[in-house]
Amino acid sequence: MIARMIYRGASSETIVAKGNRLSNALISNSRSCAIGTSCALTKVGDMCSKWREKFSAMNVPEPRQSVESIVAHVLNRKTLFGIEYSVELNDKQKETVDQLCMKRLERMPVQYIIGEWDFLDYTFILKPPVLIPRPETEELVLFAEKDIRGAGMKFLEIGSGSGCVSISLLKRHETISGVAVDMSSEACSLTTLNAGKLGVSNRLEIHRHEILANSASNELFKGVSFDLIVSNPPYIPTADMQHLPDEISKFEDSAALHGGSDGLDVVRNILKFSSELLKPNGVLWMELDRTHPSQIQHVLRQLKLDGEFGDLRTEIDFMKCPRFCRLVKLTPPNT
Repeated sequence: MIARMIYRGASSETIVAKGNRLSNALISNSRSCAIGTSCALTKVGDMCSKWREKFSAMNVPEPRQSVESIVAHVLNRKTLFGIEYSVELNDKQKETVDQLCMKRLERMPVQYIIGEWDFLDYTFILKPPVLIPRPETEELVLFAEKDIRGAGMKFLEIGSGSGCVSISLLKRHETISGVAVDMSSEACSLTTLNAGKLGVSNRLEIHRHEILANSASNELFKGVSFDLIVSNPPYIPTADMQHLPDEISKFEDSAALHGGSDGLDVVRNILKFSSELLKPNGVLWMELDRTHPSQIQHVLRQLKLDGEFGDLRTEIDFMKCPRFCRLVKLTPPNT
């Protein structure tokens, strides 16, 4: 799925005005190019139509959104909103569009092609094979932040990927700090890069670490506890991995997707880990496959953790699917 790209923080009138100004500037630049050089010009609309037809013929998903995102990127824009299709592209711009669209023809996701994508109010650098953040994960942040109860809270993100969850929480709540772990060195590097870009490096620790059932005893977590743990773990069952579209199977890290035979292998480790590292009344939020929330209580009983957590709650995503689980660490009875 191509994630939503929308304008935020500006009125529609402002956006239109900026778009019109940019359109005029592009037309002016194109005319200058035509007068001063021999460069051939192609209209934005022509390029969009040409590649939309090619994408459609090759069954590339979301052909219109794909080419429009690429053309907008070449024009140094987020979208083509406010850009007239009669705007001319010069030779260099046309060549770049063609090169990037060839990558899309090979089923590379648009997010990797343009190297960035919006998540909530922020733009994150993206690089393969680090997992592309989905719109549902924006909702995970919005649910999890409801359990941020004051200054000084410390959270842990398990499976940071690009860092979009941790960094968004830190940007939206300036008095908290966090720790982000991922088993992928590429993911840790990208989280570090985005944390620096978005100015939260001083409040985010980043470690390469795989969460296992005994991870709480690791030296990394010695003497540490958390008010909040949040995770979008690998949760795709083995049987479903072979049915993933090429955009996912060919380019995204399978280790960030595959959750074992039932999709719950990593979830079990997270539950065990969280039972030891969450403070009393601390909260665990997880984004899961839509078949998983109804199984969590059973998994807790299997792990003999049903006495460790209470207030198990399921929230639906924007597609009305059960997607998010919230669990609260119970206070020990002798405290």
